[in-house]
Amino acid sequence: MNLKIILKLLILVFWIGYSNAQEVVATGGEYFRNSENSVVFTIGEPVIETLVNSGNIMTQGFNQSKLLVTAVNEILFEGIQLKVFPNPVLTCLHLNISKAEDFQLTYRLVDIKGNLLSVKNIQTASEIIEMQHYKAGNYLLYISDKNGINIQTFKIVKNQ
Repeated sequence: MNLKIILKLLILVFWIGYSNAQEVVATGGEYFRNSENSVVFTIGEPVIETLVNSGNIMTQGFNQSKLLVTAVNEILFEGIQLKVFPNPVLTCLHLNISKAEDFQLTYRLVDIKGNLLSVKNIQTASEIIEMQHYKAGNYLLYISDKNGINIQTFKIVKNQ
């Protein structure tokens, strides 16, 4: 009697594991590896999605092991373009803004714990944010307008 119950439970566990296994719907692909690098690609994968929710990012898809998200959200204002580079950064982070003179913008640099590190009114179309005195880690760069409305948020990775 106990053997039948254990056997049914094992079958149920394996069936649940099999039915929830990840699948790739693709027509082809390949994996290449040497001592220093690897290359993985999938041809024809029709379903890839990235979901963002209050600081959490979940990606669905096959080839996303080293995904680096630069802009955390979409820009809210028409006619303005923001570029932040390089990311990852070592010493200086460059912030380029198209039509900066038309908007009164401010940036705030925050560490991953939420501590405010730097606040500055943006005066020109090209700003430099000194990063060399910060520890290696993840930071958030908030760009907001004169009313404090967040225009765009960037995730910044600081390397040593």
